Amino acid sequence: MTKPIFDGVVYDEEGHLCPVRYLDGEPHYEVQDQGLRFYVPTETVDRRVLGLMRDQLLEHEDAITDVLARLLGQEDPFSRAALRTQLRNFDRQWDALFEQGLPPLAKQWLAQAGLRVVINFRGEVVELLHEGEEMPEDFLRAFGLGGPEEPPNDEPWPFRPPPSPGPDEMS
Repeated sequence: MTKPIFDGVVYDEEGHLCPVRYLDGEPHYEVQDQGLRFYVPTETVDRRVLGLMRDQLLEHEDAITDVLARLLGQEDPFSRAALRTQLRNFDRQWDALFEQGLPPLAKQWLAQAGLRVVINFRGEVVELLHEGEEMPEDFLRAFGLGGPEEPPNDEPWPFRPPPSPGPDEMS
């Protein structure tokens, strides 16, 4: 059975969050359109979103390869070629991703980063949005793309998990 990848960030064209419903044991996004409910297999939508993300990554293939090589300390031409091949073959890992799903914390980070997927009742991706206007400096610095070369000593890793909601914030 496949697991939904982008549940929690998929919306219909009317702005409703598309909850995941299981039909015959398979996950589907419930899409509302003019008062009607349509059920689109999550794997169909998720593969389309991953394809769009892959295309965006490949547009910046050289920059991403350079950053990854630097992060791994493998800046020789052979390592760069291997990284470039892995990036181009990103879609070969999708089946494993659908079997395992994303960890809950990764899904939470996607939502907090402002990722928003808008689909129509046929499951076609209408928009792939990132609501944030700029990448935070911590994120850019972590990948060597901005700010000081070295993060401060008291913060070896700039990413922090989102805070847990307090008892007053839970509803």
